[in-house]
Amino acid sequence: MKNRLLIFLLLQSTSALLAQQTLSLSESLSPDGIVLNEGWKFHAGDNPEWAKTDFDDSKWESIDPTKDLGDLPQTRKEAIGWFRIRFKVDSSLLNRPLAFQVYQSIASEIYLNGKLLKKYGVASPKGQNVVGFQPHNEPEGILFSSIEQSLAVRFSVQPNLPYFFYIRPYKVLEFRFNTVKGSAYIRSLETKHFGLNCFEAGLFLLLALIHLIFFINYSKEKANLYFALSTFSIGMGHLFFGFILTSNSLTFKAYASSIDYPLILSVYGLFLYLAVWDSFSNKKSFVFWFIIFYTLIRVFTFTLNYQWGYLWGLIVPLFLCNLESLRISYKAFRNQQKGVGVIVIGLISYFILFLWFMLIVLQIVPNQPFIQEYDLGSVLYNGSLFCAPLSFSIYLSRKFAITSKNLGLKLIEVQQLSEEKEVTLLQQNAELQAALLQGQTTERKRVAADLHDNLGTSLSALRWNLEAINAKNLNKNEQEAYQNLHSMIDKAYNEVRLLSHNLLPEDLEKQGLQAALQSFVRKINQNTSLKFILSFPENFPRLSPKIEFELYSICLELINNILKHAQATQASIGYRVVSNKLKLTVTDNGKGFFENGSTGKGLRNIAERVKSFGGTWEVTSEEGFGVVNEIAVNVNY
Repeated sequence: MKNRLLIFLLLQSTSALLAQQTLSLSESLSPDGIVLNEGWKFHAGDNPEWAKTDFDDSKWESIDPTKDLGDLPQTRKEAIGWFRIRFKVDSSLLNRPLAFQVYQSIASEIYLNGKLLKKYGVASPKGQNVVGFQPHNEPEGILFSSIEQSLAVRFSVQPNLPYFFYIRPYKVLEFRFNTVKGSAYIRSLETKHFGLNCFEAGLFLLLALIHLIFFINYSKEKANLYFALSTFSIGMGHLFFGFILTSNSLTFKAYASSIDYPLILSVYGLFLYLAVWDSFSNKKSFVFWFIIFYTLIRVFTFTLNYQWGYLWGLIVPLFLCNLESLRISYKAFRNQQKGVGVIVIGLISYFILFLWFMLIVLQIVPNQPFIQEYDLGSVLYNGSLFCAPLSFSIYLSRKFAITSKNLGLKLIEVQQLSEEKEVTLLQQNAELQAALLQGQTTERKRVAADLHDNLGTSLSALRWNLEAINAKNLNKNEQEAYQNLHSMIDKAYNEVRLLSHNLLPEDLEKQGLQAALQSFVRKINQNTSLKFILSFPENFPRLSPKIEFELYSICLELINNILKHAQATQASIGYRVVSNKLKLTVTDNGKGFFENGSTGKGLRNIAERVKSFGGTWEVTSEEGFGVVNEIAVNVNY
């Protein structure tokens, strides 16, 4: 004989002594084992005699305890009651290790042949002491020593819990016999369902995160926020439901389910509807407000009716949300709005799958195995929940990609316009600088001409008139005054000539900075005791007129400061080129200079000139060791 538990076969026989129904187990056995759902007797109340094998229960009420609590109201009329069943075991299974499994929504004490087999929770005639327990088909070992078997169950339904009909009904009692291997398989299904819920929760939460990031990056598209809230609610609902599946506490199961299911269905459907509404409608009509208020109200009242609260409180609001979403989407599709077709397909697929699932729940259409351990109802339910979110996620993702692409193109266009504007501004700035330089050049020429022609001529005439005086006819004091006056006029005449020449030397315009400075330094060295050393690198190129003019003016200002204030005997002016930088260094061995923050006009002029061509100016000074000025400017040859 094979080591299997036998599938039960209801045999109707009349016993002279017991005169009641018996149940026999046959030889073939599926991996699901055998569920005892026929031959049960029920009686409300409590009596320890009812656990005994020879008790006559022929007058008890026949019952199928595998039904939902809502289908067996008699089990809840009193705080405690009993189930009994008789069955036979094939002789080949005697003294062989087998297993039994219980799935229940009550508290129970199970007696086999008058002996306590297992307790699940706390059954009590006092309702406040009852503690419901759901073992989830945890296998327990059993050994049959005789053919005739009597099974009695003392039970209580825990009162005052928010029971409501949902996807996994509150079965009163499901008692299953199986082989050890088969019982392990049944138990593994609970774990697989928990893993499936966690996997689905992960997918929904991932979608929520993606679209939340979309919203953060482009907050004008509020549909991404609504969609993120929708998928977050159903993701958390699935995750929470996974823990509900594995919990043994009926108290936790009842209260957690009453919180969890609104998250899975109503809030999910409501925010999904808001996402569709924000994308295609934005019109707050009567239908809009009706769906909002009806959904919110029914979420908090669906537990008031055990059988129909689930339908009117959860299914109908979800159906209305998705139906209105389909209407809005289809209208947008008819208006040829791009990409909406995928949402229409997703919502239609949802309605087909979900309506099929509800027909199975309402037992209008039979359920059947689909793939491995998953039945058709589970596949339809899970498939329906993913249809709308996935289709809408595809639409929003494509829309975000198109928006990002358009924004990228706009950014490139703005950058191009900015670059064009920058080029235009640079050209205008160059033109303004050229015009300014031209104006400065013209003005300097005019001032230089006025100094040379007017003041220079006047001083020259004055000098010639002074020389017409015969100094020999003057007394000693008058001769000294004459000599001093003659010397001062000569000095003023020379300074005017030098100033008129240096305002815009002809050498600077025609030959460049190097020639102009060489000419200027040569004249300085001829007329002063202070000697300047000028150095340029070989093949020094011509620079832009502006930079040449500014550097020449800076050199004049620094030379003037050295002549007036440094008390130096030697100074140097040097130019060198380092990594596309032209560096001007002016040094002296004078008394030094400490007022780096001086507000003198000459220093301010130097600073403004350096700033005008984007250069840098560093001053190093130490008392008794002179001053080092270093000016750097970027140049391109």
